Amino acid sequence: MSQRTVFPLPDLPLHALASGTGRDLLLVHGAVCDASAFAPVQDALGTTHRAIAPSLRHHSPMEWDGDSAYSLATHVDDLDAAYPRGSKQIDLLGHSRGGAVALLLALRRPDLVRRLILVEPFVMLEKSLLVAPMPRTEIAAAIKDGAALVRAGDEEAGLARFLDVVDREGAWAKGPEDTRAMLRRNVQTLPALLASRDVPVTRDDLSGYAIPTLLIEGADSPAIFPAMQDALEIVLPGARRVRIPGASHFVFRDAPAAFVAAVSAFMAG
Repeated sequence: MSQRTVFPLPDLPLHALASGTGRDLLLVHGAVCDASAFAPVQDALGTTHRAIAPSLRHHSPMEWDGDSAYSLATHVDDLDAAYPRGSKQIDLLGHSRGGAVALLLALRRPDLVRRLILVEPFVMLEKSLLVAPMPRTEIAAAIKDGAALVRAGDEEAGLARFLDVVDREGAWAKGPEDTRAMLRRNVQTLPALLASRDVPVTRDDLSGYAIPTLLIEGADSPAIFPAMQDALEIVLPGARRVRIPGASHFVFRDAPAAFVAAVSAFMAG
């Protein structure tokens, strides 16, 4: 059973849920989510690690005020500060936008990250690193439309527009209530995505990359995610890749046992 804890950052506490003991396995959630995203697998992952899932800045139980900086860099700065230089090495897992946070943290802190697991990460790569154009149009439109609906006061429609494209058609109506409740708690971070000005990962950033990396994807996910994995498999030397049947973007929710088995085998290797 996960327990509430905090990372005491210089300017605020970063709220988190933790399960188990041992080496930290830091779980970084995606857009419009919070620490509870990993509830289907956190206790199982905590049998071999201290599986700890923070709620990123501006996510529940915090709120985005509509003005403060909302960016990948802010999240990376926070997690960097949570593990000062000299900290014991951790294993690091990021999902979706949290996968971008995790990769950027690993690039900044190779001293800290022992192994990296990227679960359908939504990463911006410079054009020279792409094997093919990324099919971003549909997701970009869903974020823009969803944010506009939220700002107009129709939060349910905005979240449905976003989730049905990022996950699968009908995901908002047919998905589990705990997923809907989590997105409702974090609905104001959907417009925040439009305010985020993130810079792409460059070839220079990846120079000398040597962290063992696992790429996980759902077999039923939208096209952009396997396309992103195709690119990352090339630019991250030695990266392994696992596709999990019957799962879409929230792989750990759709196929928790297969997800835990893949992550555990990689971390033990």
